[in-house]
Amino acid sequence: RYVAVGFSITGDDKGYIGTGFDGTNAKQDFWEYDQSGDTWTQKANFGGSARAYAVGFSIGTKGYIGTGSGTGSPNIRNDFWEWDQATNIWVQKNDFGGAARTNALGFSIGAKGYIGTGGNGSGAPPLHLLEIHPGFDIPHEEEALQRPNIGASGDHIHLGP
Repeated sequence: RYVAVGFSITGDDKGYIGTGFDGTNAKQDFWEYDQSGDTWTQKANFGGSARAYAVGFSIGTKGYIGTGSGTGSPNIRNDFWEWDQATNIWVQKNDFGGAARTNALGFSIGAKGYIGTGGNGSGAPPLHLLEIHPGFDIPHEEEALQRPNIGASGDHIHLGP
């Protein structure tokens, strides 16, 4: 498997990984890795369609996966999903407000998540971050937290102050 998405949840000795591509098919399965027991446990399949090149992050005890690409039309996705660690249930959130994209970056700081860059099939990558709050509605690009000091060169992303 490659081009999967993963995240960890603070205070938990577990990591989570799902989606991706196995060389033939996009994947929808989702797994928990317990480092203390060195074991893998399958969790509920990702709620959206099978995909690769998605983005993920966590806020509190919730994990988020969205965007990416899959098979069928449209190939590049803009849907977004929330996974609840306590219930093992995926709930669809509002779609990503910017252009559908693949290969984006995602991370969280405190109680906020961020999604940025990536590709949308139209050439130059969008060079901005969108800020996401728990229980969020995904902002539209015009509401994006603009970061003018984001740059890309080759295979590197530079985030400046």
